[in-house]
Amino acid sequence: MAIEKDSKQSLMPEVLTSDLSPSSDHALTSTSNATTNVTTINHRIFLVRHGDVDVPSGVCYGQLDCAVTSSFNKDVQKLIDYFQTHCLFLEHHQYDKEQKVDLPIIITSPLKRCAQLAQGLQTYFDNSYSGTKDLTSKGSASKCSASKDATSKKSVQINQDFKEINFGQWEGQSWQSIGQKNIEEWNNDLLNFTFPGGESARSFDRRVINAWHALQQQLAEQTQTQQVIIICHAGVIRSILSDFLQIPLQHSLTLQIDKMSVSSLNLVSNQTALSRCTGINRQF
Repeated sequence: MAIEKDSKQSLMPEVLTSDLSPSSDHALTSTSNATTNVTTINHRIFLVRHGDVDVPSGVCYGQLDCAVTSSFNKDVQKLIDYFQTHCLFLEHHQYDKEQKVDLPIIITSPLKRCAQLAQGLQTYFDNSYSGTKDLTSKGSASKCSASKDATSKKSVQINQDFKEINFGQWEGQSWQSIGQKNIEEWNNDLLNFTFPGGESARSFDRRVINAWHALQQQLAEQTQTQQVIIICHAGVIRSILSDFLQIPLQHSLTLQIDKMSVSSLNLVSNQTALSRCTGINRQF
């Protein structure tokens, strides 16, 4: 379910934790199709869920802009440690200090629990490496903002459509105060129930998938491998995985997406059959 709550989670723990070994990463930059003599570009996508939030247990939150907790600095370091060993540009940089390499593109939900984590990771990249390349929207429908001054550094790109589901009037309320009757009405029609003053799971999914498709279109225009880190929410990650794996949204509810986890994709633009999901809910 596209929800940002932990107190009422009924998701089955079907967790896939396979991931590419560091030795196989180098094989993902580009491949040549022998039959068509066409070079394919493999883009690497990392879907990261944020860490803990300063919200009491039993409170409903989706687009509620929660503060981060005292574990925030440790969470940033976990991200840094992970991407030090999982980003191609870092490995290339070790072998050729003079080689210009592209920093990963970081896209985030505007909510603080994601945006602050994204900025912490971006600051590390900017302070440690140079030679960046911005991914511009070129008229796409996605709502991203990016720095125009990006000769050696770049800004985190904020995408409004990667926010969690809008629970409307339920935001910030305890499940007890929301009431069993309302919760049962929601459970009886998980995908179509519209939260008062908010949105339904289906409308939320359309919002996310439109942004995801816009990003895919941007990547299809690139001439070399791009690495994209999207820091967002459990519901957003489930919607993207549902679309990528071509499974019904209802079935994606069984995917457990924990806080401070990463799900990874290898995206071959315009050749869906060659794209791969290489890990779901991998823990840092």
